[in-house]
Amino acid sequence: MLLQVSGFMRGYDCPNLVVWPETIEGACEFVNHMRQWGFVPTRVQLQDKGLNMDLPIEIFDGQSFLEPMHQLQNDWRKLIEGD
Repeated sequence: MLLQVSGFMRGYDCPNLVVWPETIEGACEFVNHMRQWGFVPTRVQLQDKGLNMDLPIEIFDGQSFLEPMHQLQNDWRKLIEGD
């Protein structure tokens, strides 16, 4: 998985920051941590196994995604398993 992020960090242009997170959750957490530090993304793109997906920058507000994403996974698991 590859995460490319473009934007500005505290007044400095960051034309392309590339990281290789192990999970989608980790990728989103990384961008949100950077947002907390003053990074303003202008583009966030997730690339995984030939799939390129632009993520809406509005979702990166500095708040953690971990709990909401885990809750969503649990909800989907319950639906699939029929609980």
